[in-house]
Amino acid sequence: MNAITGLTYLLQKTNLSQDQHAHLNSIQRSATSLIRIINDIPDFSKVVAGKLDIEESAYAPEEILGAIIDQVNVKLTKKG
Repeated sequence: MNAITGLTYLLQKTNLSQDQHAHLNSIQRSATSLIRIINDIPDFSKVVAGKLDIEESAYAPEEILGAIIDQVNVKLTKKG
């Protein structure tokens, strides 16, 4: 997944159409989300074992909602 995000980053710096850039952005967001899910798996096992320490962290709801909207828009565009 790190290779996918890295190669996507490199491709975004080339001359591509707007549609191609939009697809690359979607690929990068999806890959980043998948990396987060993969990284969360050990935490779930800690929850089951009762050994998870809760950590406070800041987040940007606008970014999360923007990513969700982008994913939905891609799916709607494919449906026509």
